[in-house]
Amino acid sequence: MLAAVVMILVVAVSSTIAEAASKKKSRKAKPAQTTTTYTKAVAERSEATIKIVTGGYPSASMKATADIANLFANSPDTPLRVLQVTASEENQILLDVMLLRHIDLGIVHHDQLGHYRNQRPDLFSNIENQLHYITRLYNSPFILLTPKYIKTLKMLQGQPVNIGEKTDHVAITGETVFNQLGIEAKFEHVPFAIAAEKILNGSLAATVVPLDSSPDLLRQLAKSGLYHLLPMDMKTLGIENYTNLLNTYVPSKLTSKNFPAFIEPDSSLRTIASSALLVAYNWPRGARRKKIKRFINSFLDNAQRLKRPAYQGRWQDLNVVAPISGWRRHKSVGQWLTQKKKNRTVQTAKKKPNTKGEKNNTTNKSIRNSCGLSAGVRMVRLPIWSIGTSHDPASLLP
Repeated sequence: MLAAVVMILVVAVSSTIAEAASKKKSRKAKPAQTTTTYTKAVAERSEATIKIVTGGYPSASMKATADIANLFANSPDTPLRVLQVTASEENQILLDVMLLRHIDLGIVHHDQLGHYRNQRPDLFSNIENQLHYITRLYNSPFILLTPKYIKTLKMLQGQPVNIGEKTDHVAITGETVFNQLGIEAKFEHVPFAIAAEKILNGSLAATVVPLDSSPDLLRQLAKSGLYHLLPMDMKTLGIENYTNLLNTYVPSKLTSKNFPAFIEPDSSLRTIASSALLVAYNWPRGARRKKIKRFINSFLDNAQRLKRPAYQGRWQDLNVVAPISGWRRHKSVGQWLTQKKKNRTVQTAKKKPNTKGEKNNTTNKSIRNSCGLSAGVRMVRLPIWSIGTSHDPASLLP
């Protein structure tokens, strides 16, 4: 009897332990399945998202990226989603693309490459192989406001000049321009609103003017009649200096549409500009490189749509084929350009009329007419060695 009771207890305990183990295993299995689903969702989301780092509001790069994001969102054939990452320090974007793991692309100005290579040769000696450009998006004119008695940049030698806040890309452009021309000015770094006050009270000899400056502030400066926008062209810089700058920058023209307070209608002002580039880290073969290639192909296929009025960026300067001094084009862009060229060649060949066939038909018709043959008689081309000495055209026919 006792043995039977013990046996029943052992069976009951074993059953309870087995049931508890089964429930514990079941509880563990569910999180494992959830984790797998979550990991897969993260991977799919990451693979379908391109992150572009831009300057803060209201920078031109921020507007450009918003346009690119809308372009992808409104194009059913584009396989990617564009996520904008805003940087408060615009002149640090190049470093973000190069050093931050989760950033795919960035909008930087082309003169930053040489600047950082000179500043930190230990870190950026190989930068042209690490960062490649996709395309030029737009140009940023370098504009200086000075008293009218200052006619050339050389007259700013030793003078206090505001070249913009240190976080702004134009500060690098200003420093590069003055250095290339050998002009040693006393640089200051303040916002344009503060610089305008200092211009008015005479404590500044010149200041850079953002393209999107306050119209009211510009009208206030123009109203006095004491200031102007300083032209930078062959006449004011000289042939040698101007040519030297064009080795780095591109020529630019401003009109009354840009600055109605300073430029008369139907007039223009010549200056230079830096080019804003869409750049990518040159990833080795792998998922990141494939994702960037997908972006490049989709973006370039649809880029011309950005020139429509619906988009807010400065897209008239968009140029896919333009070479950029000091930069290397991303390999995927070169492949896209090559494929487009091949496609155009094939399309042109298809549209080209078959003049050779038309010529043969005309020749055959002429022979028939000369021989008095009807259209139903078959004509055969014979090898030259099979032709006899007869000069009768009919002898050439069976």
